[in-house]
Amino acid sequence: MPDRAHKNFSAEQWKSIFVELNERGTSYGLPAQRVDSLVLGSWNLRQFGDIHLDAKNRPREPEAFRFMASVLMHFDLVAIQEIKDDLDSLRLLHRFLPDYDLVVSDVTGNYERLGFFSKFERVRRTNLAAEIDVPMVRIRSIIQENWEEFQEELERYGKEVATGKKAKIDLPAFLGFDRAPFCVSFEAGWRHAPLRFLGYNAHIYYGDKHEDRTNEFTALLDWLFRRWGYAETIFSPNFIVFGDMNTEVVGRHATTLETLRTHILKQAKASRRGALSRARKEGDSQLVDAIKRQRVLFPFLTGMDDTPPPSTGSNLTGTERFDQIFLLMRSRRASTLRIAEYGVFDIPSLVKSALKRSRLSDKTRRNRICQQISDHVPIWIRLKLPDPLAVKESGP
Repeated sequence: MPDRAHKNFSAEQWKSIFVELNERGTSYGLPAQRVDSLVLGSWNLRQFGDIHLDAKNRPREPEAFRFMASVLMHFDLVAIQEIKDDLDSLRLLHRFLPDYDLVVSDVTGNYERLGFFSKFERVRRTNLAAEIDVPMVRIRSIIQENWEEFQEELERYGKEVATGKKAKIDLPAFLGFDRAPFCVSFEAGWRHAPLRFLGYNAHIYYGDKHEDRTNEFTALLDWLFRRWGYAETIFSPNFIVFGDMNTEVVGRHATTLETLRTHILKQAKASRRGALSRARKEGDSQLVDAIKRQRVLFPFLTGMDDTPPPSTGSNLTGTERFDQIFLLMRSRRASTLRIAEYGVFDIPSLVKSALKRSRLSDKTRRNRICQQISDHVPIWIRLKLPDPLAVKESGP
């Protein structure tokens, strides 16, 4: 049996953590709820599966589920990553959230699922739920376009296998998502004039090297912008994308940020150009107007206007911007929305303050947060809702 007292927070420590959370949570970046805005979040809950054991045979305490639920109650909609095939932990967490709807995908790569919690009175799930995939015809095209590189890699792999080495194929081009992103349609805000959008939830493949995760994130961006270009047939023209994108854009990978920024601008222009062309052929002036109003917002990657991304990252040391929320918006109602705030809930700092009298080292404290809660912290945005009377007068 593991030494639970050594591996987990004590009852007194949990009590201090809850006091700090309830009395001063907002000072660490936990968003307050307001009638005139929606709080949308994303949180990777590490190895969230078997209620009794995790990958290192250390069960989460009941207080950990209470803590997670207390945090989630501050969100109107939150995307959850790293839900495992075993749903026991998710079901227990949902019991602490009776005012929330839950939708979850089936298992995909790494035996993981993706899910959304949405507050019944604020966000309503509508008619679409799907997983993103790459069709076989596209996979064939990718292989044909990169045939020489694939041939070289297969030859290298064959030679290593022939010599008895434990070999691995290093794909020279993206062929498909390791964990299929999950898409669900929602509407939120005023019932007489709701904001309708598609919520996408993704957990990007970490892989063996930086390029593995960057390539899959770029492929997700390409898929989204390409689909967004079909404005005349898409279920909703507004995309809000959440997830653990494993984006490394600081320190030695700082150049990746500029590469991604350039790619996003290029894809946004191409998507707008294609959508405008199709809308004009259809003679749909309202759709043309909506496309011209498109907005592409990446607050956690590039910042907003004159405001930079949060200085604190979403890993426990606060050094990496792994987690992202971004918006591709293309409707008249969406053009009146604005991101009023965005931030990161700094759980390590909260716990450090709560346990300032304890003798726990920073490393031990982070390890216990990782085991009991997660190795990621939640990120969030606040969408300011337009005035209901003004929305009613302006139309959809």
